Amino acid sequence: MINKEEKPKMGTLSNGTKQWLVDNKLHRTGGPALEYSDGSKSWFVDGKRHRIDGPAIEWADGSKSWFVDGKLHRIDGPAFIGSNGSKEWWVDGELHRIDGPAMEHANGSKEWCVDGKLHRIDGPAVEWSDGSKEYWLFDERYVDIEVFRVASDMLTKLFPEMIEREEMINREEKPKMVEHPDGLKQWWLNGKCHRIDGPAIEHADGSKEWYVVGKRHRIDGPAYEGFDGSKEWYVDGNHHRIDGPAIERANGTKQWFVDDERHRTDGPAIEDSDGHKEWFVDGKLHRTDGPAIEWSGGSKEWWVDGKLHRIDGPAVVGSNGSKEWYIDGKHHRIDGPAVEGANGSKEYYLFGEKYEDIEVFRVASDMLTKLFPEMIFGITKKTIHES
Repeated sequence: MINKEEKPKMGTLSNGTKQWLVDNKLHRTGGPALEYSDGSKSWFVDGKRHRIDGPAIEWADGSKSWFVDGKLHRIDGPAFIGSNGSKEWWVDGELHRIDGPAMEHANGSKEWCVDGKLHRIDGPAVEWSDGSKEYWLFDERYVDIEVFRVASDMLTKLFPEMIEREEMINREEKPKMVEHPDGLKQWWLNGKCHRIDGPAIEHADGSKEWYVVGKRHRIDGPAYEGFDGSKEWYVDGNHHRIDGPAIERANGTKQWFVDDERHRTDGPAIEDSDGHKEWFVDGKLHRTDGPAIEWSGGSKEWWVDGKLHRIDGPAVVGSNGSKEWYIDGKHHRIDGPAVEGANGSKEYYLFGEKYEDIEVFRVASDMLTKLFPEMIFGITKKTIHES
């Protein structure tokens, strides 16, 4: 695993390509790790193609590919868009789409895939540009269309829940609108809120909600639009947006989510209207170039990978003057008290263990320094007697 605090080193190859490396692995969080001489760019993290706020490959011809953790992946649109107009939908490294073809070729051909397998239950899984068609169920081809229909009906009866979402999205049956006396409008299909051509709920006050098969879902805009201007983006029931905040409150508060986890790499994932800010990466409080929490009252907290952590000072600095030192989520300070209260009180800790007797603390601190000098996280040991 790459040291997240180490800055990547940039080098230029003989062909003009620029690359950023950490521990001999392509790695860069603030931009592409590869910049080719023709203008193409690739994003890498820890040696794997990875980018969550846009395509991980941008070719010079305009083609784009989305990768997450080394796999083609995108849930709010095609993971590959070719310069010729072709499109491919990938999820977790497999061709996958339930609301249409997973491959749309530039010549007009189309292919339906689910979990990497050719599959379509309500029609041909392959429609070639010449008009020919092929029928597939879970990667098994059916040459006889009557046999295909029998197999498709059997699957629908045996695994109704597995087929339900696919059928509801692709079927021609329209949801029924129910209007309530108070002006509320709802669209229902098979007992679930569902509408693919507009909001499934329209409130009397003007608020709107988009649902697909009972889950908040919209890929071309917010799935919730409040009457007061608030907006929330959802994909398949999860807060998700890669090109901006997934929650925008009317008072100015904003929150960034990816796959229902708070996440942002170019700033705080929470920006409250009162000035409060929090930095998150992959659902964990995380920031290496400053405090991960900045309270509106002035207090600050340093977090790394979801744990209070700072090696060059206190990890918690209160607006009242109090200070607390943490390493890897545990109270720790080798050269003085790990807790300094606003009232002048002091508490001594080593790796989460509290020492009531300061003389015992000094002995333990000296022993740790001598036995494990590299384990002290680079903290310069000062004279404890001064504290």
